[in-house]
Amino acid sequence: MPGQGDVEVVKEMQEVVFLEPGQEKAQKFIRVISNQNACDVLQLLRKAGPLRLSDIAERLGGSLNATKYHVENLMEAGLVEISNTRYSVKGRKVKIYQMKNQIFIVAPSMTEKKQVISVVLKYGGVLGVYLVIAVTLILLVPFTGTGFTVPLTCP
Repeated sequence: MPGQGDVEVVKEMQEVVFLEPGQEKAQKFIRVISNQNACDVLQLLRKAGPLRLSDIAERLGGSLNATKYHVENLMEAGLVEISNTRYSVKGRKVKIYQMKNQIFIVAPSMTEKKQVISVVLKYGGVLGVYLVIAVTLILLVPFTGTGFTVPLTCP
């Protein structure tokens, strides 16, 4: 049975996102994180915190256009958001990007949301919540029951 502290960790998360195999949102998620450049952007935002697009491009050694493409894809997939907007010295509006604070859970049925959270908390407590984050962003999640495997690793 999950403890009160475990439940609080889940409540502190901005969002728990359930992805169902075959769902368009799940396909976007998988397509984006299978790209090394997009994963590099995610890793940079995770380590450095919120950054301007030009800072992301500079730190990763990529072009501004290519970086913008990957950041936009990450935003469409729900992994990155605009945290703030500032104005440059020249008076231009500059967006600040950050990784979204959320948990991704891949489950065969969207009707089992409460059951999935319950199992994660029951068997792993707080560690289980962090494990779900790590698994969905770093490791492979096999779907043996549905007949395919969804790669959730950065190349």
